Amino acid sequence: MRSDPPKTNGVPETAPNNRATPILTDMLPPQCRQDLTTLRQFVREVITFPPPADAVSPVDFREVLLTGATGFVGRYVLRDLLREKTGLVVHCLVRAENTNEGEKRLQTVLQKADLREEIDWRRVRVLVGDINEHHLGLADEHFADLCRRIDAVYHFAAILSLGATYLHLRRNNVFSTRNIIELSLT
Repeated sequence: MRSDPPKTNGVPETAPNNRATPILTDMLPPQCRQDLTTLRQFVREVITFPPPADAVSPVDFREVLLTGATGFVGRYVLRDLLREKTGLVVHCLVRAENTNEGEKRLQTVLQKADLREEIDWRRVRVLVGDINEHHLGLADEHFADLCRRIDAVYHFAAILSLGATYLHLRRNNVFSTRNIIELSLT
């Protein structure tokens, strides 16, 4: 005997098997669809020459990049990365005028969250940069060195605002993703 799917307010909770799920891009605003298409084209171009290196298994990670370490989620990710893997070096991209200011900014947000004492500072490297800038705001040689050194990227930098329009969030949340993809595939 076949049973019908459970209903909430007379509406089935699951879609019937014969209905296709709409593709996400069909529901996005025009500018967002265009940005998604541009990102796809960018990835295709970047991976064609030269092909990216083989991925490194998480058990073999030695150095990683963390964006958004000064944000609400990123500070906990930093703590957990350092806890989970002894010897892991975490490079934290921080917006600041110089390395000292970047380190102070990171220490301040960790102190406010009562996490400062849990951080092994010998394994944290603060990089002064900006996810919105070409090569993350790093000099070409520093960007190339970072590409060679890191095994993974944990990208948590973003602007979160329920009241903001897509166009307001676009620069930080979309264009920065392109920079992270470029880093990851270089």
